[in-house]
Amino acid sequence: MIEIKESNLTIKQIIEPLEIFTSISTKNKYEIEDQNSKPLYYAYEVSNFFMNQLLNKHRPLKMVIVDNDKNIQMTIEKAFHFLKARYMVKDNKENIIGYIRQRRWFITKSFDICDKDDMAYYTCTAKFPHLWTFKIFQQEMHVGTILKKWSGIGKEAFTDADNFQINYANIKEHKHLVLAAAFAIDLSVFERRK
Repeated sequence: MIEIKESNLTIKQIIEPLEIFTSISTKNKYEIEDQNSKPLYYAYEVSNFFMNQLLNKHRPLKMVIVDNDKNIQMTIEKAFHFLKARYMVKDNKENIIGYIRQRRWFITKSFDICDKDDMAYYTCTAKFPHLWTFKIFQQEMHVGTILKKWSGIGKEAFTDADNFQINYANIKEHKHLVLAAAFAIDLSVFERRK
């Protein structure tokens, strides 16, 4: 099970050369680093190639997060959806540990970060015009941030690869679910086809 002691994490999506030169979408891969750029975890997508091409961000998928020894630490699963995605988060023993529910998707982007009983623990919201800054609230108190970082002109123009920074500021519990929410945000909001 993922244990996060850091107050900041960076998620860097790994660029696939095939995506740079074609419109073919490949499975997502990420590196998760601490504030000193030390790799802590690696995440990769498990999905059907044809569903990926046809359904884009609406496709069913599974994200697997492994440690540096390639031991599974957590999985994030999403079924096919049309408007609002729902992600199921499981530990390394396949026990459900929480859910990420997309609440709003149009101008304001909003997600609920829920415990295993599907009760909202945090709300994560980005409002116009700052749609790349997701503030995390516990009740009405701002406790952290998930921020999409500029990846560079080449990466932004020719791929759908994104970088995110998670600031856990005042988050004491369920940090692993906040990490899952960062993946949900990327897959539901920022993933696009070139």
